Amino acid sequence: MTDMRDLRRKIERLQSDTDQQMGTALKAGGLVIQNQWKRNIVDMGAVLTGTYLRSVSMEQTGPNEVTIGSDIIDPPYPEYVEFGTSRMEARPAARNAIDSTEAAVIEEVANAMRELFNHV
Repeated sequence: MTDMRDLRRKIERLQSDTDQQMGTALKAGGLVIQNQWKRNIVDMGAVLTGTYLRSVSMEQTGPNEVTIGSDIIDPPYPEYVEFGTSRMEARPAARNAIDSTEAAVIEEVANAMRELFNHV
């Protein structure tokens, strides 16, 4: 390092790399939840046509945010399955996916962030 400008450039590059890697890390963690949610749907026998299974997806919705959900809204079949109705018991595929993958999600995010710092 030769001067303050060089230090400033290195810090700015690290910030940019951190932002990019955070997105990658969150997507890696989100995929763990998405995949478990889909396995739960299959395991509970909630696959009649495959529409619900195919509707579960994950997308990056902000620089440090991912959203995992179903795009079925009318009728809100995933909501009926998740929380039940007056005629059907709840079969919480999404909540169980989140609960059962917490450690794996943390590990995926940590591994992705470790990659960044191994290159610093």
